[in-house]
Amino acid sequence: MGSDIEGHLSVLGLPMLLSVLEMDRRSGVVWCEHDDARLCKLTISAGQVVDVWTPDEHRRDPREVVCELLVWEQGRFSFQQLEVTVEDRIGMSTTHLLLSAAQMRDECNRDCGQH
Repeated sequence: MGSDIEGHLSVLGLPMLLSVLEMDRRSGVVWCEHDDARLCKLTISAGQVVDVWTPDEHRRDPREVVCELLVWEQGRFSFQQLEVTVEDRIGMSTTHLLLSAAQMRDECNRDCGQH
């Protein structure tokens, strides 16, 4: 079973991919592998991110984990469309999640003195 969409995060970043999946109300799984071999899996239901898995998740807030993944600019992704029946651990729309991640990144850049 192959993937429906795949590519490089440097060409199509995770925020844009998630926006497209949200607009099309797609369900399935997004696998991402960072160039340093970190791996993650995002579960999407009707365009909404409902779950996240990383090997080092350690029961952290899943929204925080997703926000950290959204800054990946290097690596590969693949999306496989399939039926999703997992519980929603994220609890917010993909749009709201993307806005929260952007706000966190802006606050970090400001606090770190970067512009």
